[in-house]
Amino acid sequence: MTVEKLSKTQTLRVNLLALLIACGVFLIGLFWVQLHNEADELSEDLKLTALVSSKSDAIEQHLALTLMATRMLEVQIRLNNGSRIGFHEYAPEILATTPGVGNIQLAPNGIITDIYPLAGNERAIGHNILKDDRRRDEARKAISTRKTTLAGPFELIQGGVAVIGRQPVFVEDGRQENFWGFASALIHLEELLKVARFDELEKQGYAYELSFKEIGTGKTKMIQASASQLGDFWHQESIQVPNGFWILKIGLSEHSSPHNFLLSLILLSVAALTSYLISFYLLRQPEYLRMQISGLKKQLGQQSYTDPLTDLCNRQSLSSSLEALQKEMDQKPSIAALLVVDLDNFRTINERLGSGKGDEFLKNTAKKLCALTRESDIAARIGGDEFAVLIRNISSQDEAAMVADKILNNIALPVAGISDLYPVTASIGITLIHPGDSGPNQALHSADQAMRLAKQNGKARHYFAQTSPFGTAKEGTGENEEMDIETDEKPNGVTNNGSNNADNAGDKTNPS
Repeated sequence: MTVEKLSKTQTLRVNLLALLIACGVFLIGLFWVQLHNEADELSEDLKLTALVSSKSDAIEQHLALTLMATRMLEVQIRLNNGSRIGFHEYAPEILATTPGVGNIQLAPNGIITDIYPLAGNERAIGHNILKDDRRRDEARKAISTRKTTLAGPFELIQGGVAVIGRQPVFVEDGRQENFWGFASALIHLEELLKVARFDELEKQGYAYELSFKEIGTGKTKMIQASASQLGDFWHQESIQVPNGFWILKIGLSEHSSPHNFLLSLILLSVAALTSYLISFYLLRQPEYLRMQISGLKKQLGQQSYTDPLTDLCNRQSLSSSLEALQKEMDQKPSIAALLVVDLDNFRTINERLGSGKGDEFLKNTAKKLCALTRESDIAARIGGDEFAVLIRNISSQDEAAMVADKILNNIALPVAGISDLYPVTASIGITLIHPGDSGPNQALHSADQAMRLAKQNGKARHYFAQTSPFGTAKEGTGENEEMDIETDEKPNGVTNNGSNNADNAGDKTNPS
């Protein structure tokens, strides 16, 4: 039996139909892969956003804490009317309260005369900052702006690489203030960057660059960078430093990719080799993937406004709620209260029982705050062991005091296996919010200052903030006292209690 061969026309028609089917399946598969890659990019974008934000916050907060040493030195010089007498008596105490500072210096008229500790830094004595080409621009800018200026990083005369925070000191002479010199704090770069844990990023396949623009020349200088180069997929964030910014970039290295191309090729190959069933399946994928992208976007929104450990609102969410509340109060006048609740002696739980028990206690505290507030109120976690409660529509200051007392009493109740072993109390700062107040930052600042005063005066109590711009506060007993706004009670410690604001974790003690 002879087998008839297809004509050239039939062969061409079959080949063309097969090619069209294969192309159709391939194009549908390609579309599916594109959407899948978009989802991968969004997921990676979430990770990079969180990474660069947490790293920049860690550096910024650590730098702010260490530079408090310059402010303390300035206060001492001004109190002593420009005299350096007693430097070696109060310098150890200042250094002890600001971990991360390598040494502190006094430079009357720009010439370094006193350093603590002196050992290893002798070569810097007598150095004239205002005549050093490498340091002159930053020093002059500090004098002209009368603000702390961060110089460096640069090689030190005594060896090593560091940044130096310089606080210009002006001493009153008769009726005017004259430039006295500089109060400086030296921070070794290696110690400063340890808080960001950049070495872990490289192990995870990420690359980074930390740079700044040099004062005077405007040139971009690299502070530190990973061994591998940044690829095309990266995020950046500005780090606020005195009189300037550092720029942190984090992204995938040039050898990495947010997409799994091997998986994409396999999916396309399967789709091209099958017919109706695979095509039928692939046509349903775009909608599925759109739901995936929508879910990821929703997840991003939730992560941006929710504390991951306690499921309470975070600081960003609280600020948004305060802004919205003040707009409502402009339309419909009322009074609200903001309570900042800070746990006393919480560090003991972390140190004695471990961070697991610490996390458990924080969750328990969050549940107590939710139980003690109305549905219209807002409970938030704004730091390691720091919470806030926004009470809407209160009738008087006494009502806010009653809520504060309930919180104090409930937190003081022992938690089995935790605070029955190591008791924990709370210190609360309260500020009342009225129509036309300046904004959420001012409300948080006032309540935080009142909380610090409560800690300084014995803990386990609440204080009311006053409307005075000088930061006085009022205790629940009705006594007025003046706050020392220069004191920063935050320790320079990092805990693992599930918050990006790790520097706030633990008990706060008065450094003086």
